[in-house]
Amino acid sequence: MSKKLLIVDDDVALSHELSEMLREDGYEVETAGEGVEALKLINKNTYDIILLDIKMPGMSGIEVLKVLRNNPPKGNIFIVSGSPDAKKQLNAEGLSHLVKNIITKPFDIQFVLDMVK
Repeated sequence: MSKKLLIVDDDVALSHELSEMLREDGYEVETAGEGVEALKLINKNTYDIILLDIKMPGMSGIEVLKVLRNNPPKGNIFIVSGSPDAKKQLNAEGLSHLVKNIITKPFDIQFVLDMVK
């Protein structure tokens, strides 16, 4: 049975490229372009891995994590961020326990594929 992933990022080109590569490796992938859409998908489905961008228009990744704080999903959450202060921000908000790892943008797609495996 293939792993199910959710990519939450407002960068449509990045989400598309990453999801295509993951599908080629046998993963089932869904995407969301913003936080509210992501929460709807998380409430309806179970994901093995969630790749969650921090900075998005509307509801940010930090706000998504705040909603998930009391009822975290069963899968691993990887934060995707261009900010070098992402870890500090997660710690300051008391959310670091929800996150498996932080992937810093820009990143090599192969690095993300290896981390997901």
